[in-house]
Amino acid sequence: MTDTNEIAVVPKIADLTCLGLSKEENNLLIKAAMKKSLSTVEGMNSVMLTTLSPNVRKRVETLQEIQAVHDGLVSAYRVELAALEAKYDSLYAPLYTKRYEIINGISEVDGIVPEEADPPVKGIPEFWMNALCSNDMLSCEINDDDKEVLKYVKDIKCSKLEDANGFKLEFYFDTNPFFSNSVLSKLYFMTDDEDEHTLEKATGTVINWFPGKNILKAPNVREVERSDYEETSDDDDEDSFFQFFNPPEVPTDISELDDHKAANLQNIMERDLDIGFTIKEKIITKAILWFTGEAMDDDLYLDLGDSDTESSDGEEVENGHDEKAPAAGEV
Repeated sequence: MTDTNEIAVVPKIADLTCLGLSKEENNLLIKAAMKKSLSTVEGMNSVMLTTLSPNVRKRVETLQEIQAVHDGLVSAYRVELAALEAKYDSLYAPLYTKRYEIINGISEVDGIVPEEADPPVKGIPEFWMNALCSNDMLSCEINDDDKEVLKYVKDIKCSKLEDANGFKLEFYFDTNPFFSNSVLSKLYFMTDDEDEHTLEKATGTVINWFPGKNILKAPNVREVERSDYEETSDDDDEDSFFQFFNPPEVPTDISELDDHKAANLQNIMERDLDIGFTIKEKIITKAILWFTGEAMDDDLYLDLGDSDTESSDGEEVENGHDEKAPAAGEV
């Protein structure tokens, strides 16, 4: 048992230099901690306060100060994490550029021998189409017509949104007989809630199809009316991967939708976000492993071992990314 005379004195909010922080970092944390502490005290239930003795209330306020310091450190952590991510993004960039050049035959690797093919094969044909099709989730979205278009993909990139919280996926296409766009983009806008990233909306590129080349109008492709928020049915029609660039529009007031449409919208957005994160986190970062099938094997192994785990109360929970689409009342 700890002797009462040896109980550590709780540091004051302003005494953060003991954590090894610079003066500037210390001042930033003090401001954040004080703001958090004041807002917490002001928001505390007045009935609760009246039930506390002066000494207990003082202890509660001290714990609030400790929590405020903790929250300030979390904010500092997120700032440093963002800087670290930016640093490594800049280190990844030349690797992705080199990959792009090899895939598209812009630069050559050592050890290449003359080929009999005329003209010789340049780069790695159909690289991105095969990489995308190797992923189970994405392959379910890609039909045979989609594959013909995806053969023209030159590169896939991901970047953070400049003026909002979220990310952008960009598909770069070579000149092709299907549409005039050189880039198709998909933007994911997330909430600014630091504790939970929620999808607010997604927007895509209008595809400028050449006459008679719109694969979304093919007889076997299901027409999707985004305003109806209808999910995929189990009929014989197929979805097209290129519907990915035409996400549903999220109404300003979710209460305008009936329960059925609201539930469908949430499911569609969750699926959409899963696809976006699969491309962002898996395909772009390990494209060559998806092309060769190595990543597919690893993914299958992880799914078998980790997809369903039991929580402490015995309930099964699904593993996945932290971000989620909005619940009916969160849009």
